Amino acid sequence: MKTLLCALVSCLLAAPRAARAETPDALAIEAYVRGEMAAIGVPGCALALVHGDDVVFASGIGVADVRTGERVTARTPFLIASNTKSFTALAVAQLAEDDLLDLDDPVQRHLPEFTLADEGGAAPITLRHLLNHTSGLSRQVGLVGMYDDLNPAGHVAALAHTRPERAAGERYEYSNANYRVLDAVIERVSGVTYAEHLQARVFAPLDMVDGRASEAQARQAGLSAGHRLWFGEPRAELLPIISEPVLALSARDHAHALILHTNSGVYGGLRVVSEASLGALHTPPQGSKYAMGWKQSEVDGVPILRHSGAAANFRAEMFLVPERRLGGALLCNAYHHLTHEDYLRIARGFASMALGGGAPQVEEPGFQERLQGIVLVASIPLLGSLLKLLWTPWWRRRMTRRVSAGEGWFKLLLLPILGELALLVGVLWALPIAIGTPLAVLIDFVPDLSRLIIAALVLDTVILGVRTVLSWRALQPMGRTAE
Repeated sequence: MKTLLCALVSCLLAAPRAARAETPDALAIEAYVRGEMAAIGVPGCALALVHGDDVVFASGIGVADVRTGERVTARTPFLIASNTKSFTALAVAQLAEDDLLDLDDPVQRHLPEFTLADEGGAAPITLRHLLNHTSGLSRQVGLVGMYDDLNPAGHVAALAHTRPERAAGERYEYSNANYRVLDAVIERVSGVTYAEHLQARVFAPLDMVDGRASEAQARQAGLSAGHRLWFGEPRAELLPIISEPVLALSARDHAHALILHTNSGVYGGLRVVSEASLGALHTPPQGSKYAMGWKQSEVDGVPILRHSGAAANFRAEMFLVPERRLGGALLCNAYHHLTHEDYLRIARGFASMALGGGAPQVEEPGFQERLQGIVLVASIPLLGSLLKLLWTPWWRRRMTRRVSAGEGWFKLLLLPILGELALLVGVLWALPIAIGTPLAVLIDFVPDLSRLIIAALVLDTVILGVRTVLSWRALQPMGRTAE
């Protein structure tokens, strides 16, 4: 009997320990994220983690604005950029449940004005193609017009001059343009603006009180300052407003939105979307990993759904672990395109710790280390231009000797001009096309390195102008002699 009682007591004592072991360590996760953010140079971020219908934690780290020192809290809104897509997909699914549309409807059934440059090119595109990024619209098209003062209908009209890269349904290619068209569909079918629809069908039922569906409204509601990293140092900057709609959420609100996904479409006892629709949102088409506002991945061998959102001065990450009913969000108020992989790694570490793992060990060089090497390389063209400027007196003497030796217009005047034009075209036109990113976006998302390169180009062009004038003057006697 004594042995049986001891065994029973041991089981009772062990049960709480096991339960605690399965509960994510909020303090450890916060400490991990805090250290990683400091290593990058991010001033502030907010975290949220949910399990089932419970908020495990929602908290803020660091400051919302480096100029004022205002602290980040769980109620501080951050722009979530492309993570808005999951909310757009949810809104479309709700309208499908209302029998106002079907996911396999052609887009033109709801937006007859939706056309592309190829005659008939828009006709085969369905809402599902847009949701899955299989419409044939390119990534680069989706990056055009990020700051244009256009409503969803305006973005649809702007696509009339766009040619699709491939046939609808052929394969996946991520493009913001797909979800801009969906924004217009939501407005047309619902009869209200995107912001009004989300407020009534998503924000209100999920008790999301800090969220806004536009950056302009979010700025009035206490939006964290956005920061761009200039040579690793955060600088608070008020950039042009991102083309609407784009959501701003606090950690508290994001937690509530995640519960919808970890609790089978129910929040606070209210069904917001059916389990069937939720399953469709989480399931990619065959041959692709992108579902509808969520992308399949894995952490520590466990399947997850995730998505990232990036503005020039904000970054957001979110994940779901469907089989564990876990969801997490990371909202940050600074960005630089070279930190992209760092944010992905931090989000994976967050998810791993939420699953019970320890803090990941960083083995590869971090952002600051990589930045130093890249800045050094990017500075070479500028240093070369400065050396050209310093060598101008030597160049002038050499050019005079070349004129005396009988070299003519082509070598001394036209060839240098053609070379400089080729360089300008290569950097300002061909390079953006080659990497599939408009020049304006590169300047915004890589502000420091792009300015270094532009400074080198400007200085090089000025030097070319000076040398062209000097060459012209030196060649004038040759022209008069020939006459």
